Amino acid sequence: MKILSLTHSYGADGAAIMLNKTIHYWVNELGWTVDAAVNDAMEVLYQEEFKVNGITSIKNVELKNYDVVIINTLLDAPQIEKLNANIPVALWVHEGETLLDNLTMTAGDLSRLFAKFSLIIFQTDWQKLDVFHSFIYRLEKKKIAVIPNGISPPHLASKEIQITTNNTTFRVINVGSVYARKRQADLAVVIEKIAQDTSISCKFIGDLQHANTFGPEFIHYINQKLPCHEWAGIVPHEQIHTELANANLFCFPSGDESFPLAPLEAASVRIPVILADLAPYGLIGWKHEVNCLLYPAGNLVELEQAIRRLIKDPELAAKLAQAGYELAQSLSFTQYLEQITQAIIGLKKDK
Repeated sequence: MKILSLTHSYGADGAAIMLNKTIHYWVNELGWTVDAAVNDAMEVLYQEEFKVNGITSIKNVELKNYDVVIINTLLDAPQIEKLNANIPVALWVHEGETLLDNLTMTAGDLSRLFAKFSLIIFQTDWQKLDVFHSFIYRLEKKKIAVIPNGISPPHLASKEIQITTNNTTFRVINVGSVYARKRQADLAVVIEKIAQDTSISCKFIGDLQHANTFGPEFIHYINQKLPCHEWAGIVPHEQIHTELANANLFCFPSGDESFPLAPLEAASVRIPVILADLAPYGLIGWKHEVNCLLYPAGNLVELEQAIRRLIKDPELAAKLAQAGYELAQSLSFTQYLEQITQAIIGLKKDK
């Protein structure tokens, strides 16, 4: 099988991480060939990711050489306009409501765009039945697949890193690119408030290049370098597991997600999780008071209460951590790989 991959990112965001891990399996376990169509900047920026995952970067594409094209993210979907309609093209949709809120094309344009694909892959029924239903309901059912993400240990051996910790400090961690949709500002403000009477710190791991989406006041806030905050920027994905294992709590205040990996990866190392209550989380398996604490997105009072509750109640924290671990274990990466692989193989058969 020879696949052409089209997308804007092979970096540290969740959509790219899932694509990279999947390609790594296809290339190294199945012996497939995967080429990434790139420009000069991408070729340099993602050279390490390409090397690690067995991806060949190319600038001049000959479509006749490929069995299937996969376009990763709805943001990149318009790239199908550059392709020959005779080749099967799969679209892997990682987005939720934010994309619709910022869409410049008309509803008709989006419907016609979806119709051009041989297969559309969603991660949850929430995307299929709620967010994008109006644009896909007339398509053949065989063109729509819901394939939940699976959670896996890193395919790279973790490097040994030493993390200096203060055992008396309650350590909170957040993982995700820092921009407005992820609402890290909510968590930062709450941590600063709690730090006035409690020994607490929060480490924010994630790309800072879009932090300006919060506005100039937030950039000034980050630059204050408060002792209760650490803005770590990008950390190699294979090291995040170690960072998580050294934390007491994972907090994810994001206001829009479809199937976020970071909370499940945190749960997989048995630390409790606090999440803003979003529509798809129940479909993934997150349950308030059972395997996590949920609070209304943007409600800083309830976020503070949830964090203080877990600081004061280690038994509840341990119960949530164990149940969260069981949820993460139930989302088999092997099963995920089987599902997405069979979906792509099916496109070749239909060719």
